[in-house]
Amino acid sequence: MAWYYALLIAAYVGTIISLVAVVLSENRNPVKSLAWITVLLMVPVLGVIFYIFFGRSLKNTRMITRRNRRRLRKRESFRSIDINTMPFSDESIQQVKLGQTLSGAIYYPGNKVEIFTSGHSKFDALMADIENARQYIHLQYYIFDDDRIGTRIGELLMRKAREGVKVRIIYDHIGSIKTKNKFFKQLREAGVMVYPFFRVTFPHFATRINWRNHRKIVIIDGTIGYIGGMNIADRYIYGTGEGPWRDTHLRIAGPAVGALQYSFAVDWSFMGQPLLEETTDTNIPDAPGFTSGIQMLTSGPTSHWSNIAMMFHKAIAGAKQCVYIQTPYFVPDDAVLSALKMAAESGVDVRL
Repeated sequence: MAWYYALLIAAYVGTIISLVAVVLSENRNPVKSLAWITVLLMVPVLGVIFYIFFGRSLKNTRMITRRNRRRLRKRESFRSIDINTMPFSDESIQQVKLGQTLSGAIYYPGNKVEIFTSGHSKFDALMADIENARQYIHLQYYIFDDDRIGTRIGELLMRKAREGVKVRIIYDHIGSIKTKNKFFKQLREAGVMVYPFFRVTFPHFATRINWRNHRKIVIIDGTIGYIGGMNIADRYIYGTGEGPWRDTHLRIAGPAVGALQYSFAVDWSFMGQPLLEETTDTNIPDAPGFTSGIQMLTSGPTSHWSNIAMMFHKAIAGAKQCVYIQTPYFVPDDAVLSALKMAAESGVDVRL
């Protein structure tokens, strides 16, 4: 049996060496690469298991073909603004150009933004807009619970679907893992097109469990959009014992809704669904309050660069007076952390 054990050892050593080569070839952060190599060498068995489940990279994976990206951009039909003609500082112009280079993010002037910090007000406004929908409703949430607020929204969406409104939903399979399948089945039976993002199933369990979609966006008739930190869950209204969860959400009206639609359409296509035909209203409304300029970036494990992190770093590095950050998750990389320290040491008012 000696040859048998020798063969197993050789195969195992070959696997470890191959994984180390893969880690190095992915050209990720040197600190992360060193950490994974250390784990693989020091704790080989557990290291292989952890790497298969949590360490593999999706960088440069295409979520949609270039041809379909061009088709989606043409349907939006928004005429890009020459940022050099805008009355911005040099730092702001550079900031917008960076977003355009990283992900093709368009700058949209002439939007109206309403800010919600209360779950009550956010969901009241959202359900009112859904009630007024006439063409289509697109929702994408990391968590879509079947609790009180989730049931109310679900019943409203089913009624709109029966009225002939196209309703599409993307929910994250892990984020909404506690939601009963019966809830989503009822939505489908009522005509709602609802799909989980990256369903975790065997034999693909190891390749999907750590790649989740945390977006929380809504697009209604191409004229109204929502984006922010609130999922569809009672915790944002009734709390979990210590009061309601505090998060921030935005309601957007104006041409920037096209950016939300584009993001949703890419994720919808990634799940193997037909390319969306619906368009958005790209006109700048001639009405009071439509004065906000918006540029939206998407980012994730498939991005070539760390898009949002790089935008944060650029903004912090260019700050002259103050940097105010409010976030439920603060796990900055070394570059952003260094930028915050340098800004504070330079006399900039930095508050977290």
